[in-house]
Amino acid sequence: MVISLTTNKDANKDVDVNFSITGGADQDKFTLGGNSAHGGGRRYWRSHLSGNTLTFAATDFEARSDHVYSVIITASEADKSSVSKTITVTVTDLNDVAPTNIQISNTNLLKGQPAGTVVGTLSATDTDTAADALTFTTTSADFNIVNGNELRTKRSITAIGDIAITVTVSDGIQSTDKNFTIKVVEKIGALIITTKDNFSAPKNADKVIVLAANKSGVRFFIADKNAKFSLSDNILTFKATNFKDGGDNIYRVNIKATKGDEVAKKTLVVTVTDDTPYIAIKLRITTANVSTLEKTDKVIDLTANKSGVSFSITGNDTDGNKFSLSGATLTFKATDFKDQGDNNTYYVNIKATKDGETTEKILAVTVIDDNVGVIREITRKESTAAGQFLAFKSEEH
Repeated sequence: MVISLTTNKDANKDVDVNFSITGGADQDKFTLGGNSAHGGGRRYWRSHLSGNTLTFAATDFEARSDHVYSVIITASEADKSSVSKTITVTVTDLNDVAPTNIQISNTNLLKGQPAGTVVGTLSATDTDTAADALTFTTTSADFNIVNGNELRTKRSITAIGDIAITVTVSDGIQSTDKNFTIKVVEKIGALIITTKDNFSAPKNADKVIVLAANKSGVRFFIADKNAKFSLSDNILTFKATNFKDGGDNIYRVNIKATKGDEVAKKTLVVTVTDDTPYIAIKLRITTANVSTLEKTDKVIDLTANKSGVSFSITGNDTDGNKFSLSGATLTFKATDFKDQGDNNTYYVNIKATKDGETTEKILAVTVIDDNVGVIREITRKESTAAGQFLAFKSEEH
């Protein structure tokens, strides 16, 4: 995503406005490029300054739970004041994951059953599409799919043997195929629970399991008391459970099926998985550059993207004697404004440390002559068709 940065002073050829990335929790996702507003002018910021085109790096929606990314942009006028604004970019989801894990609840068919007999119920998994939005199809000459996910016979099948079929599941954009074998039998034998043995469930999410058997009219029960599972008809639900880091994440339930005098039992296993990828977060100083009126101390609260950070002034910066630090409070000493042409921006190198991790950032304080004027308001114009534009307004005194 590319955002063009502009100000209300771009039309003035005598004014040189420069842009810089000066903070924001996600500043590493943004870069500046292109040409600066007028070029050739004096530039103050020592880092991240490279033009008036802001680019947000392509990012996967699933990269993190918070899909809003922010950066602080500072516009500075040579030898004068500067002003900053936070720009946010929201990443939206794309349907970029194909359905997987196509299952059918039963693959046995008693020969001679009438057309329209239900063979089994189809299901699939799609991480970015709801289950009821999936579409199942087949090109089989013997079977069709009705009511969304029921595999039924098109005709009465009397020949004993195996019939191969291919089922396709689609989320509207992506699709997946899977081959199944339907067994046509003379007589269905003993009662069997045909639901597969093992399932996985992402942490803190319910897992719904459809129970099935090789005969119709079967009743299902949870054989032993189990607080993690509940049963309604043939719908078994495993209750949302957190992942145990280094612990036992496997849960079992004994299922009993009955039809008349027939009884079948089966143990089902659900494994809770930690589906949240670990994303290392680098330590960053999030304090932005500031401006202050002449002859006035400026107190700056130092901040970072992590808690428990200690700060220090480091380096051999020539402006270091202008700054003092107490804990996370940085103070810039009151300073006179210099006449036009002199440098009224002062720099200090700040180091942040946490648990052996360190990072540094150069902060800038610009001294303003309040008799000249202060930029007070920034507005941003956005265009969904041609890009986004950042506009800076000033109020002259």
